[in-house]
Amino acid sequence: MGIQEKTRRAIRIYNKFRGREARAKLVEISNDTIKVSFQGSFCETCGLIDWIEDFVYVARSIGLNIELSEIIEPRSPYGKWRGIFRIIGEYKGE
Repeated sequence: MGIQEKTRRAIRIYNKFRGREARAKLVEISNDTIKVSFQGSFCETCGLIDWIEDFVYVARSIGLNIELSEIIEPRSPYGKWRGIFRIIGEYKGE
């Protein structure tokens, strides 16, 4: 399974378990970067960044090793948050 397939699978899994409060959508995959938008009500008791960082753990659970390199905040309250993830390679576990 390639990077694109793993990314799409990670997004499906993320949305399955977190979709009531946060939904991820693939924006772009280029070179060593994956851009994902996040939108939703998010959990007020959790830090918003945690919702975006959770995508790293979902990706690793299916063998895609990424790290969060940047978060882009929306310009309006109704905009989408964006996570920029750097692709490291295959995840072998710890």
